[in-house]
Amino acid sequence: GKKWEEVERNHYATLELSLFATPKEIKRAHRKLALKYHPDKIGSGQEARFDAIQKAYEHLSTKKEEYDEWLGRKLEDMNRFREDDNKRAKYAENLLAGESKHFEEVRKRKQREYEEEIRIKNAKKKYMQEMKDQESENTIQIRSQGPSLQVRWSKKSQMSYTEQNLNEIFRQYGKIEEIIINPKRRKGLVIFSYSDSIQQVIKAMELGEFGKEFEIKILTTKRTEQKAKD
Repeated sequence: GKKWEEVERNHYATLELSLFATPKEIKRAHRKLALKYHPDKIGSGQEARFDAIQKAYEHLSTKKEEYDEWLGRKLEDMNRFREDDNKRAKYAENLLAGESKHFEEVRKRKQREYEEEIRIKNAKKKYMQEMKDQESENTIQIRSQGPSLQVRWSKKSQMSYTEQNLNEIFRQYGKIEEIIINPKRRKGLVIFSYSDSIQQVIKAMELGEFGKEFEIKILTTKRTEQKAKD
């Protein structure tokens, strides 16, 4: 059969007519174009165009009914093909839209999972820190059984005290066994080797040597209490 491309370049188009033109229109168009493109008039190089005009006119003047019937079927086929093509395009568009929606849902789910993972990680970190702080607090309470004092510094203090800082401040009052720091609660425990050191600190407190920088609490033992009474 004829190729569909012939529908686009059909005999009507060759004669510069609309589809299914009347015999009278065909005859008039042929006369006009034959004169315009006749080789005797325009010279060589246009024979193919003139031959196509002649072929189109011959076909439409002798087999117009048959040609129109064939042309109508081809146009219907083309329309169905275009409709199918549009359906395929619409299906592809919907498919892409569905995939896009699916990918967006997956992205949001992944984001939620990531945020939940971070939340759990932070919760674990906070719990571990709280346990560590509690352990440090328990250690301070246990260690304070000996001659010791608790030092708490103000939140307004520009100094972040370390074991070394506290050691430099309190070693003048006696030998220090251990210093334990709880930086989060801004306090520390100073444990002396001898109870006499506590008495020295008490005297320094009475003289105002520590100013307002520290809040010092003496954690007395029986030995310390007895020494204080003496």
